[in-house]
Amino acid sequence: MAAAPSVQLVHLSDRVRVWAPAAVVVALFIAVSTFYNVRVPLYEAPDEAAHARYVRSIADNGKLPRSSSIAEYESWQPPLYYALGAATLKILGLDSPPELEWNVNFPAERQNFVHTSEEDFPYSEPVLAVHVLRGISTLFGAGAILLIYLTSLLIFPRRRLLAFSAAATLSLIPQFAFISATVSNDPASFFAASATVYLGLRYLREFRTIVLVLAAVAVSLGAVTKLSAAVVGIVPLAAVLFQPIAWQKKIPQLAVLALFPLAIAGWFYLRSLILWGAVWPAHLFGQQNPLPIWDSAYRQTFFETLRESFWYAGGPLNIRLSPIVYDVLDVTSVLALAGLIVTFASSRLAPFENRAIMLLSVLPVLALGMLLYFSVEHDFQPQGRYLFVAMPAFAILMPLGLSRLFSRDGQQDHLAMLALPALLLAVNVSIFAITLPRYY
Repeated sequence: MAAAPSVQLVHLSDRVRVWAPAAVVVALFIAVSTFYNVRVPLYEAPDEAAHARYVRSIADNGKLPRSSSIAEYESWQPPLYYALGAATLKILGLDSPPELEWNVNFPAERQNFVHTSEEDFPYSEPVLAVHVLRGISTLFGAGAILLIYLTSLLIFPRRRLLAFSAAATLSLIPQFAFISATVSNDPASFFAASATVYLGLRYLREFRTIVLVLAAVAVSLGAVTKLSAAVVGIVPLAAVLFQPIAWQKKIPQLAVLALFPLAIAGWFYLRSLILWGAVWPAHLFGQQNPLPIWDSAYRQTFFETLRESFWYAGGPLNIRLSPIVYDVLDVTSVLALAGLIVTFASSRLAPFENRAIMLLSVLPVLALGMLLYFSVEHDFQPQGRYLFVAMPAFAILMPLGLSRLFSRDGQQDHLAMLALPALLLAVNVSIFAITLPRYY
């Protein structure tokens, strides 16, 4: 009986060692993202005014917008984030987000809207509403970080430095922290995608029915948040297909993955078909610019713009860092890719680890393919944030590759994996100290 307190202390110590790194990273992310929240003027972020207008439509009218004007071009998006935001404003008793005057000198002037002292702290209710909605996005971003930390531990339970590095890498990518500090459904979709990956890989390891059901719910929440989040549904789908059981038993499991999204999110897409005749009614949103895949823009500007806006493109994508910063980050990425190739070539991964890493490696390819399809069929949009649904892959594989490149056996964590989060932290500091004061 006397040993019981000692056992409890050991268990408590183990929990602290597991969760303390995650708590540190999440706290750091919330601090960084909150700085973007309070420092970036209202609506100086991609599509933020249109996202805020969506929330205002639900809060003021109690119903979804129907895209009665081009200014409501985000009204085709699924409603989960916007409904949650509107409900939060109602609970807190805040006025809806304000309308701002367009800056007629944009883009010659960097700011998209005319800003006045009314936006300064202490915030008035309409301005405070925007910052609260930005805060909701930050919480979704923090949730995605925590899920990626858990995903890394799921694949490599003993490699806690890898889990810390993966979470820190994600939290400090400036574009992720910036987008997670804006009024947008993107962070909610990142959270749903990260949950889908975690639960899909957990089902791949455990084959428990309750985990499959939760994975189906995560896919459904992604579908009712943003259509692009459905890309990561490949993870629970592959987990079912990898099971060493007869097809007769797999069919009900596949049905779960299909029926839950239909039941939870299908109504919205049916509504879109009834209202507009398409899931993405491009004809309502003004002039679009789809480009065929052979167009020279893909060779000349697509990938350069994509990689810059993956790391950081501030404002409405009109603020860039020094080219050397992007070059250094690109070199780090190439080194990580080389280390990942060595990881696969060494054949030292356990079967579950191998399948999990393979599935993670597929996600960036699928996300890029989705973006290329959209650019060819609907509108040329080389925006790096559209790849963030595959962030579980980027966040885990990059430090894994860096560690493998500098370690001898590949089975132990190497401090080299901390180089990328350290570099990203320095980039964020430079943005706060130099870039943002220059433009705002």
